[in-house]
Amino acid sequence: MHPELHKYSQAIYLAKGIAILLIVIGHYSPYLPEYPMPDYWRVLHHVLDTFIMSFFMFLSGFLFAASSQIFNHAPYYSIIKNKAQRLLIPFISVSLIACGAKLLIGSFYGLTHPVNFESFKNMLLNPFHSFEPILWFLYVLFEIFVVFSISRYFIKNELILLGFYIVLPLLPPVDMFMIGTLFCYLPVFTLGFISFKYGIFNNRTVILGNISFTLFIILIISNYFIGYQGIAQRMFRLLIGVAGSIFWFAAAMQLAKYHNKIVEFLKFVGLYTMAIYLFHSQFMVAIQIFLLQVVKLSYPGFLGMALIAIIIGLSLPILLEKYLLQRYSLVARLVLGAKK
Repeated sequence: MHPELHKYSQAIYLAKGIAILLIVIGHYSPYLPEYPMPDYWRVLHHVLDTFIMSFFMFLSGFLFAASSQIFNHAPYYSIIKNKAQRLLIPFISVSLIACGAKLLIGSFYGLTHPVNFESFKNMLLNPFHSFEPILWFLYVLFEIFVVFSISRYFIKNELILLGFYIVLPLLPPVDMFMIGTLFCYLPVFTLGFISFKYGIFNNRTVILGNISFTLFIILIISNYFIGYQGIAQRMFRLLIGVAGSIFWFAAAMQLAKYHNKIVEFLKFVGLYTMAIYLFHSQFMVAIQIFLLQVVKLSYPGFLGMALIAIIIGLSLPILLEKYLLQRYSLVARLVLGAKK
């Protein structure tokens, strides 16, 4: 790793903890149709959806710039091989686990994303439309590493690459292989890379945080009144993704200076981001099925069930990694893409 990374280490764990908490909150929805989602939760979903995955892409680019592969000038094919081990192997393994689990559960309960020929085919062409749509992130992130690494082999200046990538969301979106999604997130990833390489947050954290927060609020309000469509919508998502990413990273850098229980909890959660991302939705659905259909528990109200599901979605993946996956290195590599 780059020797400068230690300056950001606490902020990075905190940022990852914040990001994955927002992901779990944003992914909660009632399992049964008789308990509909309130309007305020739909608004929260919409706001989180505009920036939270961009924040993950930003952090991925930031960490990539600090990685030993970049620091030691590893050849691009070595980088791609490493990222295949880190991303594609978990993508395949978790797909198989989800396929088996859904085939079993689907014989007893209706599923929102069942396993069938079309959804299985989409695991290869567009995972977002598959039986395990959450895995799209690993799929697109691997594509980003491939495109960015090969582009950087020919164009060494990342600022020039960023200028080129910013144009890509203007192109007509392509659904196959999630190319349209790749075009939308590639600029944010590159901005994260540039942010570390050029020390953009050094001595500018508060200013960047204030500016990006103001821009974020303006964009949210303007989208509410205008309702962007087509190219305008894609550029809106790019801008709000950038603004949200810079704001939350700047906020994490400021909050990391404190050592209260909430900050320390979020740092702890940030250690288990991969496991939480891969398994939180399955556990949240499972707890709803278990409590409402197996145990026949009285519905505790939307917020009550949401709180239960979110706690389960955070805690069980952590326990799974900490007390099972970490004990067996081969299993950890297959499921989490852990390094050897």
